[in-house]
Amino acid sequence: MHKNSIFFLLILISLFSCKKKEENYSLNGKVSDIITGSPISGVTLEVQGKVISSSTYSSMFSTFATGTSGSDGYYALDFEKEKVTVFKLIARKNGYLLYEIEFSPDLLSSGSYTLDVLLANNGWISVRVVNALPSFANDEFSYRFLNIPVDIASSCGSGYNSFSGIVDQQVEACFVPGGMNLVIEKNYNHEQTHIQTFDTLYIIPNDTLEYIIQY
Repeated sequence: MHKNSIFFLLILISLFSCKKKEENYSLNGKVSDIITGSPISGVTLEVQGKVISSSTYSSMFSTFATGTSGSDGYYALDFEKEKVTVFKLIARKNGYLLYEIEFSPDLLSSGSYTLDVLLANNGWISVRVVNALPSFANDEFSYRFLNIPVDIASSCGSGYNSFSGIVDQQVEACFVPGGMNLVIEKNYNHEQTHIQTFDTLYIIPNDTLEYIIQY
């Protein structure tokens, strides 16, 4: 009788363990620097979701799990299955731009999903444009950044910034990933003369580069 009780108890424990395993999602991946590709440790990661409860759709995100990337940059988040309309992964660390990405629950249909994270070190550039003497009313000048990572929504744009006539203008600082070599294209036009030049600027992490263009 005693042996049968132990056997029955072991079966219950096994079934419960399997059930708990089936009820969990697993989200994992690697956190790396978007410029150097080096792993980043000590990043706080949080997975959230908009829960469906009793046919009611929540408009607010609820936190399911939090964790930290290891010395090799890898992280793993395990959390109970919930009916949600959308998931969101947040990654944050001092000195880096906040990372957020929403993804479909369908990606976790198998129970696990790998989602790698690219973090951008903070950095900024402030440009001052000066039409040096002798300057003319029909002078035209434009510049643009050529290699801004396209997947950073809050970074400097890649479009042209244009100026004409006598100019001494400070352009508002914008975000550029720290540690990158930023390429800038510059175009000067005066009557029939067109001059195009390029510069490469190193963006110091967690600092603002003051860059003056004179033409």
